[in-house]
Amino acid sequence: MKNNAYRFALMLFSIFALASAENSMSTIKISKDDNGAFDALPSDLVKGAEEAYGVNKKGLEALEKGNLDSAMALFSRASSMLPVYVDADNNKGVVHFRLGNIPTAKIIWKSVVAKDPTYAVAYYNLGVIDFYDKDFEAASMYFTKALALNKKLVEALVMLGRCDLGLNKKKEACSYFKQAYALDKSSADVGLYAAFGLISAGDTSQAVSVLVKLKRSAEALKMLGQIESSKGNYAAAATYFSEAISGGALPDLLLELAWVQIDAKKFKDALSNVKSYSAKVKEPAADAFLIGGIAAKELGDLAASTAYFEKGVALYSADPILRFNLGQIYFLKKQYDKAESTWKTLSDTAADPALYYMKALSAKQRGDLSLAEELIKSALKLDARAEYLDLLGVILYARGRKDE
Repeated sequence: MKNNAYRFALMLFSIFALASAENSMSTIKISKDDNGAFDALPSDLVKGAEEAYGVNKKGLEALEKGNLDSAMALFSRASSMLPVYVDADNNKGVVHFRLGNIPTAKIIWKSVVAKDPTYAVAYYNLGVIDFYDKDFEAASMYFTKALALNKKLVEALVMLGRCDLGLNKKKEACSYFKQAYALDKSSADVGLYAAFGLISAGDTSQAVSVLVKLKRSAEALKMLGQIESSKGNYAAAATYFSEAISGGALPDLLLELAWVQIDAKKFKDALSNVKSYSAKVKEPAADAFLIGGIAAKELGDLAASTAYFEKGVALYSADPILRFNLGQIYFLKKQYDKAESTWKTLSDTAADPALYYMKALSAKQRGDLSLAEELIKSALKLDARAEYLDLLGVILYARGRKDE
């Protein structure tokens, strides 16, 4: 019943927040490293520019700490200190974006490009808004404009690739990801996107060659583990997952490792990782109860298995997989009425041949051969496997219809 659709994590690039002219196309070009940068400017203007730069920098420090109100006040103050200071204006847009005031952020960034049509970052940020609105064509136009203004803006290449993925243009997306990786091989984020694009385009082997160069990245190790797991190489997958966890990956990866151990029939290790995961999170995911229940069952501990599934169903009552497995445990414990009661709500939500098969077995055990026949025939409509045909034969024989 496990879902084998492996998920490859995406690390979203942040909206840009800029502090100085080294990172932007600002009309006020300030560089602390260039002692002669202000020689041609009046001293009062130089002093004002330096003060505005300092205030903007404090705003970035507040933004980094999550103090959005303080950041907004500082960026507003910096913006007011000079006739034009698009870095500070851009950063006000960043704060609005993080506060969820998307229309306001968009207005600000459009104002920035009106003031300075060469300001690449504002075009990039406008593209991010359209990207999240799933207007991939409009977003692509903004990212293309940003890239034309700053050919080293690797994030724009990545986002162009993501837009093409959204437009189902996998080949084109892969090309952008490769360009981004060629431009900046030192960035783990870019490498991960390059690998993701290669996987999406079906080039897993080249994706692996990129990921192995990023082994210090927990996300790269996780992706390598997922690739090996999808190939059935469970020992290699478990090694990668274990290294990723040691490298600081989120506790959720313990569940992926546990799934791999279930597939490799290392049930004791799987159960141990479920316990470790549950100790690290406040609200365990449904998979924690599913894996725990399966592992305990395979280890012969039906009491523990029942406890995992019952708690999982109590917390995730709409989860059909947990409910199906709980019914199986009741069936194994010969609690047929409880099994049937547990499965009853699945009839309208899970057209699963395995469910019909288990319900047919339960009906047969209760002596309701008519219902058992109906259920096993429903299973056979979905999957004509031998064990279902065998059960139908047993039921028909029990009903005296030996020749059928």
